[in-house]
Amino acid sequence: NLASVGTEQFDVNWWYRDQLQIHPSAGQHTFLIMNGALSRANLWVNGTKVADQAELQGAYSQFEYDITSYVRDGDNAIALDVFRNDSSNSTGYLTLNMVDWNPEPPDNWTGLQFAPQLAQDGPISVRNLHVVQDNAADLSSSNLTVKADLRNNTGTAQTAELSGSIARPGTDIRFTSNQMVPANSTKTVALTDRKSVV
Repeated sequence: NLASVGTEQFDVNWWYRDQLQIHPSAGQHTFLIMNGALSRANLWVNGTKVADQAELQGAYSQFEYDITSYVRDGDNAIALDVFRNDSSNSTGYLTLNMVDWNPEPPDNWTGLQFAPQLAQDGPISVRNLHVVQDNAADLSSSNLTVKADLRNNTGTAQTAELSGSIARPGTDIRFTSNQMVPANSTKTVALTDRKSVV
């Protein structure tokens, strides 16, 4: 059945469009996170081109766009002009392919790999938060390192408090760290020497 689908319909660009309600508050920053586009796409927010196909491409790419100045309170429109994917990978971006028992679809997996995300933050954004675990040889304990990128979305230095906990029954490791983040920059923070019984 897949072989009978006409491929000519995928020779032209396809448009994806969504209308959504956004209600930004004073001082809030709005970001659109794109999680893979095949093959490549132009991105528009309320009629303004935000990203070009030269950058926004590839199955496993992730790009974050500050759309604060483009959104308005109430109705907003996001549109993508998507180019057909070339699964032969002759164009150099990271694409998709499947094992030989999974037939290739007529559109060569054209479209969005994963759903876009909308994020709204204040002066500081927390990104790439994760825990690095270093186990003891006998697995009786682990050294845990909490890592995060703190991004200052403003033109002045900001002090941010990164706090949280790592918990499971019988274990509750709390951490707090005050960090100064220079204007319009990202600071990677690593909190170490956290021990936990596994």
